[in-house]
Amino acid sequence: MTTYSVADAKARLSELIDRALEGEAVVITRHGQPTISFTPVKRKPGPPTKESIDWLEERLKSQKASKTDSVTLIRKMRDEDWK
Repeated sequence: MTTYSVADAKARLSELIDRALEGEAVVITRHGQPTISFTPVKRKPGPPTKESIDWLEERLKSQKASKTDSVTLIRKMRDEDWK
C-alpha cells in the first residue's frame, strides 16, 4: 500500500489513477490519517459481439431439447433430492 498526502495527490493525480488501475493500493492521507483509497471501477460488459452470438447459437443447436414439460420438471425437482 502506498500513501500520499492530499497535496502530493493533487500534483500526481493522473499517475495515482494509473497505479490504482494497475492494481496498486493507493491511499490518500489528510493530516497523516488515511482518508481515501483508490480502487478501479468494475466496468459493465459491452454489447455481445457477432462471434459470441454465433458461438451461443451453435451451442444451443447442439444441445438436446428436453422432452419434459416445465411443470413436470419442477415437480420432479421438488419431490426428489435434486442436485
